[in-house]
Amino acid sequence: MGRLQPLEKYDSNLQNQAFKSSIDGFTINENLVPSSDILNCIQDGISILDLDFNILSVNSSMQCWYSDRNKIVGEKCFKVYHNRESPCCNCPTIKVIKTGNAVVDIVPYLAPADKEKGWQQLFVFPLFDYNKKLVGVIEYVKDITIQKKLSNEILRLRKQIQALSAKNRIQELYLKQKENDKKQIEENIAYNVNKLIMPCVKQLKKNLNGIEFDSVLLLEHLINEIFSPLTKDLATRFLDLTSREIQIISLIKEGKTSKEISQLLYVSPKTVDFHRANIRKKLGLEGGKNDKKSLRAYLLAYL
Repeated sequence: MGRLQPLEKYDSNLQNQAFKSSIDGFTINENLVPSSDILNCIQDGISILDLDFNILSVNSSMQCWYSDRNKIVGEKCFKVYHNRESPCCNCPTIKVIKTGNAVVDIVPYLAPADKEKGWQQLFVFPLFDYNKKLVGVIEYVKDITIQKKLSNEILRLRKQIQALSAKNRIQELYLKQKENDKKQIEENIAYNVNKLIMPCVKQLKKNLNGIEFDSVLLLEHLINEIFSPLTKDLATRFLDLTSREIQIISLIKEGKTSKEISQLLYVSPKTVDFHRANIRKKLGLEGGKNDKKSLRAYLLAYL
């Protein structure tokens, strides 16, 4: 009983017995090895080896997978399955032979048919005789190439998604910075127009008359038309003006009185006066000499 014999030589009464299916502490008695018919019903690959790595028997799946081999039974497993002259460095079968314990591992393989690299989950079980002496191993091979490819593809897609997310965050930060830069430029332009250009234009209007006055007036009008969107936006951002206050400011600049504004907006004159007071407060036109400043004149000059 020291060496295994091909499956066909086992007693038919023993061929119908199934071997254990638990890998934890798993061992197989040589008398319990299933018959070829039973092994051929299993879609995954099964090989039975002796301690010298000689293939004693395989099921039909292994025969199909390695159909291009002239001979399988009787050859070394590493030669048939891996085209090697010696066992693989991390061969799970070597571990089983050394320890007598079952081992499971994932190993690469080169498919004979299309030379495409694949992956197998390899279960190796020790095989003992009646005297509990290790006489061989059973290799149970499950092709997990598709699962491995799917797993790698999922990992690749996850990395792509992470890269895209990072890229989107960078773009968002860039666009936000561009928007902030744009607002800063607008604020600088609006400030310079109101504080530097418009006072000069106002002074020119005081000192000129006739055609020259009309030219300055036209210049003032053009400047207001060009920069009014910036100055209005600046006022809204800096002064925290409400939409109703901006609406009233527009009507005040047109020369409307509180009564006229109240009629246009369908509110009471007191409501309009309340908004006018808030506008003056936000513009810093209340208290002391500021109370005498014309709201409309200020709005026309700076907003």
